[in-house]
Amino acid sequence: MAASSSCHSYFSVTPLFGSNLPHFSSPRRTSLLVNRRSFSITATMASSHTKKVLIPVAHGTEPFEAVVMIDVLRRGGADVTVASVENQVGVDACHGIKMVADTLLSDITDSVFDLIMLPVQVNVPVIGGHAGVTILPLFSQATPQANLSADVLTALTKRTQDGGTEVVEAKAGKGSATLSMAYAGALFADACLKGLNGVPDVVECSYVQSTITELPFFASKVRLGKNGVEEVLDLGPLSDFEKEGLEALKPELKSSIEKGVKFANQ
Repeated sequence: MAASSSCHSYFSVTPLFGSNLPHFSSPRRTSLLVNRRSFSITATMASSHTKKVLIPVAHGTEPFEAVVMIDVLRRGGADVTVASVENQVGVDACHGIKMVADTLLSDITDSVFDLIMLPVQVNVPVIGGHAGVTILPLFSQATPQANLSADVLTALTKRTQDGGTEVVEAKAGKGSATLSMAYAGALFADACLKGLNGVPDVVECSYVQSTITELPFFASKVRLGKNGVEEVLDLGPLSDFEKEGLEALKPELKSSIEKGVKFANQ
């Protein structure tokens, strides 16, 4: 299976730079490496129980979800077959990314698989800042809609806040979440170019100068257009948990903003 981005030509014109320098955890960004442990569990299960896995892909498939799933299972020793449900092995995944399956689903109808896994695109707005407690995922606005228990909601929020630190610690301080950053950067560049080219209603989350809270800078959904950021959207309805998280992040984000502005003015 191969994946390529139709956006690659953009970068020959507009270079995008992301940091590959690892950041180090603070008391507010401690990590239990749950992500690495869960991947190990998944890989072990694949190796000991699931030998043949079918992953169907189609036009509109979420590529990142599919690629991570495929990689984890193959690392665990599973025999993974990526099959296109279309009439061609090449599919147009989300965000203009091209994916090439191993085979057509119609060609393997007589095959037997131990497990069929479907990549699902989950969209969760993330607001606030860039580090630790300042990162606030709005699971109440997730699509598909999720009914999460209080314990699961708290755990997922913590995992989101500490995700970057988990990767740094998993790499023993030798790198950071470069794959996620590259993918996010490509998506945002693609969204900006769509807006500049007049594609209507292009919405992405971005950290921008803002008036939706009392803080001068804030990450939230923005509408992109021919003039760049044309509208900073309001936060929408928040759950009680998210309202508490919003108030909790403000002092630290305010301090970070003040330090950044002071540095910029030197």
